[in-house]
Amino acid sequence: FQRMVGMVSSVDAEKTRMVRVADKWATALVAIVMVLAAATYLLTNDAYRAVTVCIVFCPCAFILATPTAVVATIGNLAKRGVLVRDGDSLERMSTVDTVAFDKTGTITEGRPKVLEVYSAGDNTEFISVVSSAESGSEHPLAKAFVSFADERGVKHSRPDTFKMTAGRGIEATVAGSKVLIGNARMMEEAAITIPAYASERSEGLYSQGSTIVFVSKDGAFAGFVAFSDSIRPTSRDTVNQLSFMGIGCVLLTGDNVRAAAHMASEAGIGEYISECTPETKVSVIEDKQSEGRKVCMVGDGVNDAPALKKAWVGIAMGSTGTDIAADASDMVLVKDGLESLPHLFGISKEMMRKVRFNIAFSMSWNFLAVALSMFAVLNPVTGALVHNVGSVAVVVNSALLLMYGKRK
Repeated sequence: FQRMVGMVSSVDAEKTRMVRVADKWATALVAIVMVLAAATYLLTNDAYRAVTVCIVFCPCAFILATPTAVVATIGNLAKRGVLVRDGDSLERMSTVDTVAFDKTGTITEGRPKVLEVYSAGDNTEFISVVSSAESGSEHPLAKAFVSFADERGVKHSRPDTFKMTAGRGIEATVAGSKVLIGNARMMEEAAITIPAYASERSEGLYSQGSTIVFVSKDGAFAGFVAFSDSIRPTSRDTVNQLSFMGIGCVLLTGDNVRAAAHMASEAGIGEYISECTPETKVSVIEDKQSEGRKVCMVGDGVNDAPALKKAWVGIAMGSTGTDIAADASDMVLVKDGLESLPHLFGISKEMMRKVRFNIAFSMSWNFLAVALSMFAVLNPVTGALVHNVGSVAVVVNSALLLMYGKRK
């Protein structure tokens, strides 16, 4: 909760790039209006005309053009459960052409269940050792297995030592035994041989989209655990909508290539990268951005934080996500699901259209009013009214963003 409050508090502290540019131009416009007012007085010897020029050319509408649109957009998104850290991220979002999704907790529901347990020895002892080692981890798979052990009344304790290797697994000491729990790459690096029958069974589970973690104890293979995690009901529809908007999608997962292919197919994502480490995810984003693409990363875990920070825009899952992922992101999806993403992309583009229109309108309106003032069509009173009409028009146009998406 405090993290969300911090994000809301920081919104006013940051200005978009366009606001900063507008502030600089506003300073220049003040100088220009003073020159025009002086020129009007020198040419007409009419102080009223000069004063009217100063009144109508005050750049209020120009200054309001961007921040009013940003505030209205942030208000609209807040109603849909999207917290925005600053207005600049909305401006960047309008240019995104590629979305990279994490799998667990993002494309999937993030509530994995134990599908199968295979032990090379006593099954109860195996569950006890694994749950003891996993009790030191905050990973969704670890929590799922600890809950699995509790449901079956298997006793477990805290590990004596615990070490997590991102993208690989964990290493722990349980009752004096060294326990490794991780993917096949971790077993290979530790010179742990996975028996043929275990490899064959795991391949079948991979093809069903399951996540497999292998376990070794004191340097010998001890078994494996298969987890299943259902895809979010809205994931495929979200991907289809993004594709219709011309935005490419890619799945980044630490799973085996077969599991990655299955999950990508379920979500309707054509491109996927398997066996990703945090470094791999960052590298993929760097490669795409070096090609001139603007990448938005959507993730929820500690492993996603570097990629969220590296991406053009980072979006964290608020309901299933970790604190570090939210801190590294530009936006947080508070509601559980991805259905607000198409709306987010759509309104960010609409916001930029409103900003451009506001700026063009305010400048045109002011120059027209200046011309009318110089020719004495407007006096100070009518000039003030015309000036305020321009400001109100800009604010009303921006406020329409609050209604964006209601008809859909």
